[in-house]
Amino acid sequence: MNYLVTAVTFVIFFVEAMMHYNIGINAGKKKVNIGFPKLRDLLRILSVLAVFSCLNGYIVSMLQ
Repeated sequence: MNYLVTAVTFVIFFVEAMMHYNIGINAGKKKVNIGFPKLRDLLRILSVLAVFSCLNGYIVSMLQ
């Protein structure tokens, strides 16, 4: 597995996920609040990101 690809994928997709989360919770509001989800939801997001980041790292290493 390509650990560098896995780590970069995880970080980039985490930033993207937090942006999507904040867009969703602020939809239709006049005042924008930026924050993190509740711990349970954050752990779910991190779990999904970890699985797909590892999968991406594995696929990249197989294709090299």
